[in-house]
Amino acid sequence: SLKQMDDATSKLPYNLQVMLLHYWKSSDKGEAVGHLDELVENVCNEKLKRSSLFSNEVDALKYVLIVIKNLKNVFDKVGVSIFPYSMMCEYEQAIKEGAI
Repeated sequence: SLKQMDDATSKLPYNLQVMLLHYWKSSDKGEAVGHLDELVENVCNEKLKRSSLFSNEVDALKYVLIVIKNLKNVFDKVGVSIFPYSMMCEYEQAIKEGAI
């Protein structure tokens, strides 16, 4: 939501605020995703220049986990949780199982 975005952004260092706000559009109509498998499925369904971003869900999962890890590290440093609890549990499980 817009309020969550504002709360998260306000806790970031200024340079990250500028970057985030520059690339984020309030017109983005992405649906809220609560589970890792939903996120991976959405990523697989995205089209980029007439072709899929990833050839299969395993590839997509690996990249999604890497992105989650890095975003989690950044936002943990400023005390903001941007991922749903259920997704974080699934992320931790995937890491334990050696998905990346």
